[in-house]
Parts: sequence; C-alpha cells; structure tokens
Amino acid sequence: MEVVRREDVAEGGSCKMQKADEQGHDMISKLPDSVLIHILSFLPIADAVKTILLRRFKHLWTSIPNLDFCERTYAHIIDEDGYYNVKCLKWFVNFVNNALILHERSTIHKFRLSLKFYFDNSFEEDMHMLGGDEVIRKAKKISGQIRDVAIQIDTWIRFAIRREVKVLDLDFLGGCGDSSASDFPCTLPFYVFNNNLLTEMKLVYCGIEPSWHFYMGSLKSLSLKYIRLPNETIDCILSGCPMLEDLTLIRCYDLTKLRFTSPNLKNLIIYHFAYEKSMLEICCPNLLSLRISECIDWVHLMNVSSVVDAALEFSFHFKFVPSEFSEFRMLLEKLRHSKVLTMCTWCVLVFAIWEAANIPFPLSNWKHVVLKTMLSKWHLLGIASLLRSAPNLEILTIHICAGGSSLDRQQIGSYDLDGGSYWNEQESTCHCLTNHLKTVTIFGFSPVPCAMQLVEFLLQNAVALEKIMIYTKRNKQTDQHNQFSADELLEFTKKLLNFPRASKHAVILFS
Repeated sequence: MEVVRREDVAEGGSCKMQKADEQGHDMISKLPDSVLIHILSFLPIADAVKTILLRRFKHLWTSIPNLDFCERTYAHIIDEDGYYNVKCLKWFVNFVNNALILHERSTIHKFRLSLKFYFDNSFEEDMHMLGGDEVIRKAKKISGQIRDVAIQIDTWIRFAIRREVKVLDLDFLGGCGDSSASDFPCTLPFYVFNNNLLTEMKLVYCGIEPSWHFYMGSLKSLSLKYIRLPNETIDCILSGCPMLEDLTLIRCYDLTKLRFTSPNLKNLIIYHFAYEKSMLEICCPNLLSLRISECIDWVHLMNVSSVVDAALEFSFHFKFVPSEFSEFRMLLEKLRHSKVLTMCTWCVLVFAIWEAANIPFPLSNWKHVVLKTMLSKWHLLGIASLLRSAPNLEILTIHICAGGSSLDRQQIGSYDLDGGSYWNEQESTCHCLTNHLKTVTIFGFSPVPCAMQLVEFLLQNAVALEKIMIYTKRNKQTDQHNQFSADELLEFTKKLLNFPRASKHAVILFS
C-alpha cells in the first residue's frame, strides 16, 4: 500500500491553488456566455447590474432570465417612523425603469416585484389631522407620488407579460387598510388573468376585479394572500385554470365557499382567519393533500374523500372547553380515511381534553401521524388518545417544540390527571402497538421526564417496532437546539439501554 505523506498532500494542494489563482481570470474568461448568464441569474439584480464594470461580463446581465425587484433589498422606502422616504422611492422606481429598458432577453422565466405600500384612502385625512400647512403639502405630494408608482407598476407588469413570463410574483403588503377593494394599493390589469403562458403566480395584497374573464391555460400553481376574494371571483378563477395543481389561500377576505371538481387540482393550503366570524365550506373531492391553519374550527369540510395527506394547525386563539370543538371533531371525522395526518400542539391538547372529559373519538385509518407538539403530562394524554384512535398506525413522527413543562391551571380546566399512572394504563388499549407501529422518530429530544416516559412506553409496548430514531440537534420544525453534556449523554444512554423492549428487533438510533 502506498503511503502518502501529509506534507506532500499539503504541498500539492498549495501548488494547485496557486496555479488556479494565476489562471483564475483566464478560466472565467473562457466560460461561454450562457454559463455566465446562468451564474448571474442567481444574484440580486442590483448586483448583477454591477458586473457591467467587469470586462468579461460587459452587458451579459441584460440577458438574465429572472428579474427580482425587492425594495427591502435595495432601498429603505419606509423610514423608522413608518413614513415614506420619497427620495428612496424615486430611486427604486428609476432603477426598475432603467433595468427594464436595458434588458434585452426576448423571454423571461420569473418576474418578482416586492414593494411596500402604507397608503390607503384615509392617508391624506390622517395627515390633515396632524395639522400644519407643511404637513398637508407633504402628504399631498407623497400620495400623488404613490399613485404615480401604481401607474408605473402597470407598465412593469405589462413588460413581464410581453416577455412571456412563466412565474409572476407580486407583493404589495405594507400595512393598513380594511377588506374593501378600494384600499388595495394596486388593482391588477385584466390581461394578467388572460394569459396562456404563466405556470406559477403569487399575489399579495392586490386588487382583483370580479367582473373579469379569467383564463390561464398553463397555470399550475396559484398563491393568493390578503386578497379580497368573494365566492364568485374564486369560482371564475378556478374555472379558468384547467391545469391548476397547487392552490394556496392565505387570509383572503369574503371567502365563504370553496368548491371545485377539477381532477388536476391536488394540493390545497388554507390559512383561514375567520374575518367577521365567517365559516368556510370546502368541497374538493379530488384533493390529495390538504393543509388548514389558524382558525380551523371555522372550516367545514363537505367532501374531501380523496385526501391522503392532511395537516391541521390551530392559531393561538385557543380555549380549553370541550363543547367548543365540535367543528374540529367534524374535521377529524372527514379526514379519518387519510393516510398521513399532521397536527400541532393545540390539536394534541384537544385529544387530551376529550379524553379527560370522557368524550369518545371514532377510529381512524391514519398510517402516519406527525405531531409538532410540546410535551407535558397533558400532551402525553393526548398522544395516548391518538395512538388508541389510530389502530393501523405504522409511523409516528414527533417534533418536540419548546415549552410545555407547565400549563395554566385555569386554562386547562378542573380535570384531575396523574400523568404517569395514566400513561402506564394505556398499553392494553393501543392496538397499533400490537401489530403495526414500526417506526418512531423524535426530533428536538431532551431527557426530561415526559420525554423519557414516552420513549419508555413505546419501547415497552410496541411489539412490531423496528426502529426508534432520536435526534437532539436543532431542526427546521422546532428551531431549537438541545445539547447533551457528556454526563447527561452517558446517563441517558444507560437508561435507554435498560428500558425493557417488547420487540426483539427494535433498533435505537441516537443523534
């Protein structure tokens, strides 16, 4: 076997790096224009424009396929007091205009515009209330300039449409205004919604005229956020998008019914804020994936019989009163045939409250349950109830969130619960543990009593368990980091190995 000395490797690497440095300029110069343009497409457009100062790049930026204009990146249009910085606003408008004039590519792939608007119909009235001729004069000047920007935006959007843009992303969310259409800073031109080339569109805080004729024959993904969306408008949009596959609706106004039967629309994400306490009815028989967030108890599912992957997430508006969860119960009953169900910590607590109040829940066909939850004795009760209601469960994934060591006694109610003894009584009633549960994954783990009880219970009772994976490192779901000391790790490992196991084939993976 040849022995390679560390010094030789270091010396050889140093020579190669030196040679690369000497030839670096030539290597870049030899790259074809198409490769350089591809590299530039990953830069913010303001940085891509600056490459005009480099001899090799020259005007290559004018051929990049993606145009991303975000005022938060290049200019502070809104100052610290929440007022417009007119100078920065003017600079941003001029920058966009000049960039579009100089851009030479005949087609573009993506056009994104993000511009804050803190203006509504009451802006000038508010300024008048502050008093003073100078303030009033400034208010009129700013409002006039903002209206001029709205006209410029129409020109920019028209540019993108003429260049056969595939992805259109428009975000004008800056602040105030109620749900009336007149308060939206920018009403989109009708030709945006009569386009056969767009494949993806994201709109935030824009006005849409309900009287328009909508047809976007190639659109596959649509995201609407803070949009006034009466039932007739969303019906027209969906009927005019025959190829739509993914639909996201985030806090849209005036929406009470969502009905579609398109065989292509498979994924629906709803953030329902229940403006004016309005119930949202959903009838989508061909959906495969459904996610409902925020005021999920104000959502009524009519027909979602094809859903295989569902997610439910309560907002922070949560009360521990069993009688108030009838709508949530109906949601679960409609989704009990799905294969995968994801739930938040509040959903787990609802199961705990139902259990403590002796409110039964029918059996489900969930194969994979994902829980993003805190851990307390009440959460353990909720998890036990879930296990018992899912006799065919094969995979259990738990993302442990920060908190949950104690709960407000007044919030949780007057129920009396001995968490440890109750957990130990569940082994004979969780049928999934007998034949089906094979994989358990726990993220954000720390060796607190509730977490240790959970692992011990699963190891002791899951007869078919094949592996349990425990992660302590920070992950995207929990955004937390649990670091074991050497002594804690040793003690935890000993406890883990000493736990009795119902499955002889169970493997424990710890990271």
